[in-house]
Amino acid sequence: MLRMLSHHTAHTAAHRLSSSAAAAAAGSRFPRPMHGQQHKPHRQQQQQHAFSSSSSSAAWQAAPPGRPKVIIITGPTAVGKTKLGLELAKRLNGEIISADSVQVYKGLDVGSDKLPLAQREGIPHHLIDILQPDAEFSAGDFHHLGRKAAADIIQRGKTPIVVGGTGFYLRWFIYGKAATPPSNPEAAAKARDLIQQAWDGAAAAAEQQTVVAVAAKYLQAGQQQQEPDQQLSAQQHSSVQQQQHHGSQQQQQQQQQQQQQEGSQLSAAQSAVGLQQQALQGEAAAAVASALQESSSLASTAVAAAAAAAATGATGLGPAQPTPSAAAAAALSDEQRWDLAVDVVQQLGDSATAGRIRGERNNWYRLQRVLQILVQNGGKPLSEMDVDITKPLDYDFRCFFLTRPRVELYDRIAYRVEEMVAGGLLDEALLLLQLGLAPNSHVATKAIGYRQACEFMQNALAAGTATPQQLRQLILDIATASRNLVKNQTTWFRDDDLFRWLEVGGRSTEDVLSELLAELAKPQHEGGCGDSGRLDKATQKALQQYVPSLKLFSNEGRCEEALAWVRQAAQQQQ
Repeated sequence: MLRMLSHHTAHTAAHRLSSSAAAAAAGSRFPRPMHGQQHKPHRQQQQQHAFSSSSSSAAWQAAPPGRPKVIIITGPTAVGKTKLGLELAKRLNGEIISADSVQVYKGLDVGSDKLPLAQREGIPHHLIDILQPDAEFSAGDFHHLGRKAAADIIQRGKTPIVVGGTGFYLRWFIYGKAATPPSNPEAAAKARDLIQQAWDGAAAAAEQQTVVAVAAKYLQAGQQQQEPDQQLSAQQHSSVQQQQHHGSQQQQQQQQQQQQQEGSQLSAAQSAVGLQQQALQGEAAAAVASALQESSSLASTAVAAAAAAAATGATGLGPAQPTPSAAAAAALSDEQRWDLAVDVVQQLGDSATAGRIRGERNNWYRLQRVLQILVQNGGKPLSEMDVDITKPLDYDFRCFFLTRPRVELYDRIAYRVEEMVAGGLLDEALLLLQLGLAPNSHVATKAIGYRQACEFMQNALAAGTATPQQLRQLILDIATASRNLVKNQTTWFRDDDLFRWLEVGGRSTEDVLSELLAELAKPQHEGGCGDSGRLDKATQKALQQYVPSLKLFSNEGRCEEALAWVRQAAQQQQ
């Protein structure tokens, strides 16, 4: 059931974010009846399981002390990480650390498949609902906050259980952040030069547009003044021609005299027009020169003010901001200079970092440090920088990658996407748009599900409605993007020998827990994917022919219910 939007202002959006925790506590903010029954049983259902894994759990608890153990449960989307992590935390007196890049955001519950507070059964969850949707969140942020949470959990005698599918986050969490090259004067100077080149190029383009606009303005004024004079001359010619029809000699003589007089007047008028055109052209040139002189004066003032402010810290930009040239200071605002500098990061090949840092306006130190690293690494994105996997690990990491038969997993993904669209994903996308977040502009609106839903709602709001075909295509697009993510996730973790792959398809939770706890009881962790990381020919053929079938939204009534909500939201935006 789609939730109805009662207000449409940014103030309302902020209010909804602040109240999301209370709504989640009630467990009814986003009704997911079918999803809850299939994937996340209620507590009464969970208590019906009689786990036979108690002996394995006791072995885990009785394991000899050494390095603190940290458990990591990961796997592709819709594989069942959340449920298994929760059950494991109940068995091991553990606490959950979310490694999901979207669950950190308040109000983004449906699209991130965030477990409602009422269904967490008293198990503490960390790194959930800690940021507003317009904030940026990076692997470095997760490393800092996740490590801090793990240390706190261990200090209190409990077991950290990290649950999530963001491989980059987990890699940094385990091995530490990638070592960045030390700053040096040459890289710092190159970073400043790149920024100033971007500024000067934009300023030159703006100056050229100004000159053309000023010249066009004055030439147009000259043309308008010339037309009445030309019209007067034509009237004089007409008068001369009319008088030539008189036959008398006297009239002819008078006509000749008049022609001579009017000819003199015409010559004088033409001369006046020529002089006027010259004057206007001179005036245009003088105006252009004046505009350029004024621009130069403003530039000098701006540069002097920027230099003084940098020395005193009055602008808030800090002394790390590069000093703009006179032309750049005059032609570009602070906001424009910041955006142009961030564009340099993207042009060097690291669009992900550019997207994260764009919202950190005036953090010139970090921006220039990023540019220095990119310059020193030949433009290699920060996400691809290698971590040191040879150094000893400070924790005894027990890492597990959950997997299912691929076609079964794809079917679960398709059904989950339908549930999300039916359960409030479009409402959350509208919330993001109300906060001024464009699709694919921030971490939240780049996430699979939210990016497509924001684009759908943006188009629907502009058109005032959407069609059933467009709604179904939205579901298919999200499912396709999710399947592509599955391929990337399996490739990422298949090459990491630290992760032991666990097949969960067709098995009960009790059975999977028994195997997992038995692995935890071993003195040394054994990773590897075995045969699970490779697809046989039959599976490859099935995947080539795979087409998801809609279950919820094959019903016209369900589509109309969703589209009625879209139309109402569009009306409230007007």
